[in-house]
Amino acid sequence: MSYEKVKQILESLNPEKGEIPLSLFIDREIYELELSTVFKKSWLFLGFENMVKHAGDYFTTTMGEVPVIVTRDQNNQIRVFLNFCIHKGMKLCRATQGNSEFFRCPYHGWTYSNDGKLVGVPYYEPAYVGILDLEKQGLIPVPNVKIYKGTIWASLAEKPKPFEEFMGNMKLYLDLILDMFEGNMEIYGGIHRWLLSVNWKIPLENFAGDAYHAPFTHASAVSIGLRGAYGNNVRILYPGEGHGIVSVPGGLARKAVDIDALRPFRDKLEKALEMLTQRYGEFVKNMFPFGPLNVFPNFSMHFTWNYIIFRVWHPRGPTLTQLEGGVLVFSDLPEETKRQTLRRALHEFGPAGLLEQDDAEVWSKISENSTHLREALIDPKLIYTRGLGMDVEAEKVLGKGARGRIGEYYNDVSLRGFYSTLKRYLTGGE
Repeated sequence: MSYEKVKQILESLNPEKGEIPLSLFIDREIYELELSTVFKKSWLFLGFENMVKHAGDYFTTTMGEVPVIVTRDQNNQIRVFLNFCIHKGMKLCRATQGNSEFFRCPYHGWTYSNDGKLVGVPYYEPAYVGILDLEKQGLIPVPNVKIYKGTIWASLAEKPKPFEEFMGNMKLYLDLILDMFEGNMEIYGGIHRWLLSVNWKIPLENFAGDAYHAPFTHASAVSIGLRGAYGNNVRILYPGEGHGIVSVPGGLARKAVDIDALRPFRDKLEKALEMLTQRYGEFVKNMFPFGPLNVFPNFSMHFTWNYIIFRVWHPRGPTLTQLEGGVLVFSDLPEETKRQTLRRALHEFGPAGLLEQDDAEVWSKISENSTHLREALIDPKLIYTRGLGMDVEAEKVLGKGARGRIGEYYNDVSLRGFYSTLKRYLTGGE
């Protein structure tokens, strides 16, 4: 890593002025620094508790690029381990999900119980007797795991910031979604995974605060009658700590076309709105359902009157991201409503979704174009100045109980906040 080069890039990164260097999205030195700081020290979303509902259930994912196994052991405890055999370093589990009491390494057959203990070593006698103490060996646990209202988070840091402090005001808005389900949440249609030729930070901008692109990138959705015309009354909420939320009065996609099949889902949201308003305050009515949103660094949700999707943007290289996500529904909805909700979500934001393809085309061309500039050592500063200095306290717009700062008319306030937080991590401030 060229420390002088990294220093130069970070000195040119001035989020508070809306100046973001192109190199932040292309250069490998920055990417490697992100892996060792942002993805090492942050609390990262791993999944939902109902993904490991029964003893022996497990799924695999990554924290940055570090592979991990999330499992519920035979004593009903959720555990997170590095997906790493301590013998020779082989990836222990290559399946994405399943159920098993044991994990067996495909290289030499070392076997671990799902509580992490090393329970089997082929030909242990006589070569390992008196040398390898099985009781002192086992899978390497991720040091910090947090189960929060049905969600699973973890941090690779030895002493991370407390989870509630890391979330800050975002905890309030995450609670609005998680409390809405009242333990009645289901991932419907499985987990979807695909690769995008783009730096991990660029796609999450659409969830953290870049709604400005929608009337132009997704113009075809209007022309074919999928939805009504986009307005400009979009509010960008910055809760702090790098998180971001997009909100519109009355909630997103209320006026979408062809929603009769989704009526039971919308009825659930109407009832949830009443409950959450009583619990948290009148401000909820002025933003519910809200989203897209992004929890720093890489967990996003899109919450509309028609569906709720979640996404994790896994870094795979300076210009490569693995998207992993799915669709959330109320588990007691009629099966046909669940199916129609999934259909609508995938039609718009599935791997071949109309809106998803719009975005993916733009993102790939950003990478292609920007790489050519960086190869010529050109590093322009991108412009994130929309609404600079125009944001106000959220309570002044949404009402009592709202937290954070809010900017109207496609403000960049939350994106400036994201990159300010990113810079703190990259410069050792976190």
